[in-house]
Amino acid sequence: IMMCFFRFPVDENSTMKSVVEYFQEMYGFTIQYTHLPCLQVGNQKKANYLPMEVGKVLGNWSSHSTFS
Repeated sequence: IMMCFFRFPVDENSTMKSVVEYFQEMYGFTIQYTHLPCLQVGNQKKANYLPMEVGKVLGNWSSHSTFS
């Protein structure tokens, strides 16, 4: 998912924001690599999207699902 284009609802009024806008407004964090896709974390019903530059892959981690 390209973060600079993807928009999602952020409140009960379904206000739409991009991941870039959300991280800037909520955390004061400016996304530098807007061309990279987001990491989708959580489950299908309540997915969360993280910019790759804020994600961390831990050693010895394994998954039975596929990465996309």
